[in-house]
Amino acid sequence: MFVHPEGNFNNNPHLYAVIGRLCEEGYNVTIQATRRSFSQQAPHPGTEVVLHGRFISKILSLLSRFRLGRIPSLLICTVLYRRSNPDLIIGVDAAGIVIASLLARLKGCSIALFSYELFFESEIGKFRKRSEIEACRELEFAVVQDPTRGDQLARENQIECSKMIYMPVAAAKSREASGGWLRSKLKIPKSKKIAVCMGSLTEWSGFDRLLSDLDRWPEDWCLVAHHRYGFSDSIATKLQKKHPDTLFLSTESFETNEDLGRLLGDADIGIAFYCPDYRSEYTGLNLYYIGLASGKISTFLEFGVPVLVNQIGDMADDVRAEQLGFVVESIEATPSSFKTIPAKDPAAVNRCQTYFDRVLSVNATIAPLLSKIELITR
Repeated sequence: MFVHPEGNFNNNPHLYAVIGRLCEEGYNVTIQATRRSFSQQAPHPGTEVVLHGRFISKILSLLSRFRLGRIPSLLICTVLYRRSNPDLIIGVDAAGIVIASLLARLKGCSIALFSYELFFESEIGKFRKRSEIEACRELEFAVVQDPTRGDQLARENQIECSKMIYMPVAAAKSREASGGWLRSKLKIPKSKKIAVCMGSLTEWSGFDRLLSDLDRWPEDWCLVAHHRYGFSDSIATKLQKKHPDTLFLSTESFETNEDLGRLLGDADIGIAFYCPDYRSEYTGLNLYYIGLASGKISTFLEFGVPVLVNQIGDMADDVRAEQLGFVVESIEATPSSFKTIPAKDPAAVNRCQTYFDRVLSVNATIAPLLSKIELITR
């Protein structure tokens, strides 16, 4: 059973792929999540999705942080999860593992952690961190993206390094993209090479700085922006009026990561900038140590799209060494970099997908996880 309060399991390529593989291996998988406005249908045959109301989920999340709140939290869990009898409970991120630890006491089963976001005591405070640390005391294992993030997770949550299983945020395997759909949908001239920026288009992704420099882009390039959960009508109208020939907005809804092949089929480059702003626990040290936790970078490479990244450590080093795209010293250098970036070619597609399948894909990294789960559940 996965306890996933955020509930975006269909948009997390790694979680989606892992659940699919577990189903293929014969496990019955239940996802306990908070009801959201985006797609939350069962991702695979053999998967059951149980959705809880936002209000009760919020109450449970708040109560579970307090020692005095444990008894009412256990009572709520008894009601919400009364039909569940899992062999293993996997908590997704901090909120998920805190609830998972409560459930493990009720059900008498093992627990594990899937960590996608790193929360640091220096940013969230000792009080919030304490409940997370206590919840991790009985972990069988923790899935995290790479040794750098694993070291940070081990120190912050007081987890033994030997319990870490390293799996980048990535899909099961590389896939072919669907060429022609994007140009036709957005009426992009064939004379324009296409750069795609997708996901959370906020300040920490450098999107505002990209927009401010669009007028300096070469005439044969344009930017396609695809917001993770869509643009509001007012923002879309404002942006398109300001950059009518250079900016194209994708408002299509893609239910799963696999569907993004339509968006990326015509892309010549995928832009993935990470700029920690330290305004929240999500956009500070969590981004500074981004490592192999970037779902957007892995998705670009999955579909054979070279990437344009800023100086983000190991991933930037791999982009250079493996010829997976280009690295800019600063976001302000983006316009000039496009003067030398070529259109995507078959050799570049092959390099990206070969790297993806060898280093990032779930198929390449899942064996230790499957072995561990088999030992726990046999």
